[in-house]
Amino acid sequence: MSEAPPPQTADNAVRAFILLFVLGFVLRGVDVMDVDMSEAIQKWIIAGVLAVLDYFYVSIRTLLGPRFAATAATVGTDFRWWIAAALVLLAWGTVQEQQKWLIRPTVVHNEPAAEYIDTETASLRKQLSAAVKGQEDLQKENDRLRQALTQQQTASAGATGPSNLSASDTATKIGVWKTIDQRLNDLSVLLNQGYEMLDHWLANARSDRVTLVKNAATLASSVENFRAKLDELRGLYGSDGDIAAALRPVYVPGGRVEPTATIFLSLPHSLRQFSAHLAQMSDPLPVDIEAEMIPYIGAVRRDLNAVRDWQSQVRQIAAEQEKQLSRMHAK
Repeated sequence: MSEAPPPQTADNAVRAFILLFVLGFVLRGVDVMDVDMSEAIQKWIIAGVLAVLDYFYVSIRTLLGPRFAATAATVGTDFRWWIAAALVLLAWGTVQEQQKWLIRPTVVHNEPAAEYIDTETASLRKQLSAAVKGQEDLQKENDRLRQALTQQQTASAGATGPSNLSASDTATKIGVWKTIDQRLNDLSVLLNQGYEMLDHWLANARSDRVTLVKNAATLASSVENFRAKLDELRGLYGSDGDIAAALRPVYVPGGRVEPTATIFLSLPHSLRQFSAHLAQMSDPLPVDIEAEMIPYIGAVRRDLNAVRDWQSQVRQIAAEQEKQLSRMHAK
């Protein structure tokens, strides 16, 4: 007894089962078409082949025989196979979606990313070049200042010595040199404040820019007050050769403020420029604030170094003079 062909409802169930996969491939092609059109076309071709098989299913199952027809009918009419097929399609779509988002940034944004990296690299090179140039300028200027201070020290050493002073005059001059040494100690406080400000300026600018701006301006005024006291000492003891030589003005090579600017004019000027430029920046602070502030920070550091070198030279002269005078006073 031959097996009867499956009923028409079984054929419809098998065809619907095939159409489930057709729908899955069509939707998957639509999903990936914005990333890779060739992959989308592949999915649609598979969907088209399955649709052709679905359309000619009756002829195909007749050609393949009753055993195939019975197996296909069992699959098409068993709800468990439908659930399994739906889960397979869902899992496959999830895996493909994850791969799409992993690949997409490389495919879609590869060129913009390269342009961004090139831009950032160029910016870093520019900042590095500015920093190197500033360091070279600083070194050259420090060398010129040291040369000027050495000449000053030589002139001071050749000035009128203490050999012909009376005991009272010797004691007076010892007091003057001690006063000068005390003024240099006051200057050390200002220099330490300046270097401390430069070491932490970026963090302070981000946390409390108003206070940093105010502190820089206050430090500029304090340096000017020190210069006024220094000028007062020059006025009192200008006729004394060694004191006048030690305290004479030291001019900035090239004169960044004016052709005859001294180091005690240049330092307040650079501090105020630093303060003013930082104050006029918008909130939030620019991303490239470090590069923008390099010239101002470099100027302040150069002037601090110049004043520090002057202080070191004058302190050495004062120590030598005090030593000589103390020996004479002890005789």
